[in-house]
Amino acid sequence: MLILSGFRSVPRLVAMFMLLYCALCAGAAQAMDICKAAVLANVPSLGNPSSIVFRKGETMDAITQYNIDKATGETSFCAHGGSCCPTHVILSGKKVEALKLLNCTIGGVAWEDEDTISRSVNVDRERNSVDDLKRYDLENKLLEMGLCTACADNVATYFLTKPDSRCAKLAKKALQGNANALKQLIAFPDDCKWND
Repeated sequence: MLILSGFRSVPRLVAMFMLLYCALCAGAAQAMDICKAAVLANVPSLGNPSSIVFRKGETMDAITQYNIDKATGETSFCAHGGSCCPTHVILSGKKVEALKLLNCTIGGVAWEDEDTISRSVNVDRERNSVDDLKRYDLENKLLEMGLCTACADNVATYFLTKPDSRCAKLAKKALQGNANALKQLIAFPDDCKWND
């Protein structure tokens, strides 16, 4: 668990985004954020109740964390890219669930500061398609091997959709343990830059 006491002079949201960015750079975050929530009621952005971000019946995609406000107990989901939305809203004077996880579960504490406890979201392998899990596992393996997040996404796209491409063949060699192929893949050659 990481304590953010050193961030007291920096606004809390900036500190959260800095941590998320660092986690992505270090490869600790999942490349393919497949966690989704069903929108059960219109949902505003966190801190701006008049701004509806998701409407009932939609889906919030790419959820990366579940936050708890220590002072109020209010909870929120945050998505890749930084948008956060409350999990509950007030309708006709009653607190109701507005966001419900569909294919993931709430995990352990990822970090904590004086105001917030942030928990991870974990992929529930029973509630995701075989294709999504295949891509998810591949992207995360590429991250573990040292590729950047965008690089892993591009390489996985070639690997899964164009297996005869130069990039896919290079990735296959790297995944089989070829150190030279891995070095080339980490350098992210032009052949691996997805442009379709």
